[in-house]
Amino acid sequence: MKENLDLGFKAVQIDTDSRLHFAAAAVSVGFELAEGTPKVSNCYDTEHKYEPEQPGDVRMYLPLLAHGININEFVTIWKDPEAALNEAENLPGRIQTATDPQTLQNLIFSFDALYMGAAVAYMRLLSLGRVSPPDYLPPSDEETRAITALDYFSREALENEGMRSAGGRKKIAAELAKHWQPAMFAWLKAYRANLLELRNLWKDAPESIRINRGNGLPPLVLEKGPHFKQLLERWT
Repeated sequence: MKENLDLGFKAVQIDTDSRLHFAAAAVSVGFELAEGTPKVSNCYDTEHKYEPEQPGDVRMYLPLLAHGININEFVTIWKDPEAALNEAENLPGRIQTATDPQTLQNLIFSFDALYMGAAVAYMRLLSLGRVSPPDYLPPSDEETRAITALDYFSREALENEGMRSAGGRKKIAAELAKHWQPAMFAWLKAYRANLLELRNLWKDAPESIRINRGNGLPPLVLEKGPHFKQLLERWT
C-alpha cells in the first residue's frame, strides 16, 4: 500500500531540526508535551550562539508512554520508515489469510501499532521531502471518514463475522485498501499543522545558557536572570 503516496527518491539535505519534526509526529499520534517538565527549553551555548530572535538548542519533552505505546517504538520507525511501511503493506494479505483464531487474534492485536507506525513513517518521509504532500486544506470528508474507519478497524472490521469466510475477508481487505490513502493524507495534514504550531513554541520558552566547565564536570545551565546578557556575550 505504500505506493499510493507517490514515493520519490531525490537528494535530501541534512535535516537540521529533526527533533522538531519528530515531536510534531509524536504529538500527531497522541503524545503530548510532558507534564512536570519544561515542555520546551531554549538553551544557548558555544555551539548555539545567541542571535536576536533566533533559537538556540531547542528541546521538546515528550512522555515515554501514551495510549499504551512506548515512544521508543516511534523512534525506531523514525530511523527506518521503510521497514514500517513494508510491514503495513502486508496487512491486506494477512487479513485474507487469517483463517484460524490465533492468526486472527495476532492480526487484531498488532493492527493499531502497524497502522500508527505507517502514519509516523510517512511523516518521516515527508520531513525528508520523499513523498508528495497533500494540500494544506483541512481534511476532506473522505479523509475524515477514512480516519474514523481505520481508528476502529481492528474492533469493528477484524472482529466482524465477515472474517469467517474467504469472501468476507477479501471484502474487508478491500475496505482497508480503500481507506488507507485518504487516512494517510489526513495524518500528514495533522502532522504539518502540528509542525507549524510547535515551530514557534521556543519563543515562549525561558531562555537559558549552558556553560561548559570542562575537567569532566557537568555543564552549568542558568536560566535568564541578572547579568544574563553579559553571560551570553561571554559564553556564546
